[in-house]
Amino acid sequence: MKKAKLVRKNMDDIRGVIGTLSIEDVQVCYTLERPWQNNSPEVSCIPKGFYLCKRIVSPKFGTTFEITKVIDRTHVLFHSGNSIQDTHGCVLLGFQYNDTQEELIISKSRVAHEAFMKLLEGVDEFTLSIV
Repeated sequence: MKKAKLVRKNMDDIRGVIGTLSIEDVQVCYTLERPWQNNSPEVSCIPKGFYLCKRIVSPKFGTTFEITKVIDRTHVLFHSGNSIQDTHGCVLLGFQYNDTQEELIISKSRVAHEAFMKLLEGVDEFTLSIV
């Protein structure tokens, strides 16, 4: 089974969390998540830990992966978007980010999500560690 790792690097209690996502120790892209708000659905990033991610077809985002078995949470997905307003508690993927005083922005998100899915072509599940 493939292994992925999300390393949270730039954590801001208001603007969000920038991280990096690696698959099999190869950095794939940057991530953007909401700030920690006690794991509250749609307003918080999820807790650090180990998860199983499963391929799904989302009505809104199409084929992607869901981070499963998150305590008190469902439908935590990897998808495209540019700001924490787009996350709804999910993990956004992008190839670039911009750290302004007002907000964290991630860009080239659709391309990054497509690359992420291509790397996981033929894979239905993988493990994810968030540190």
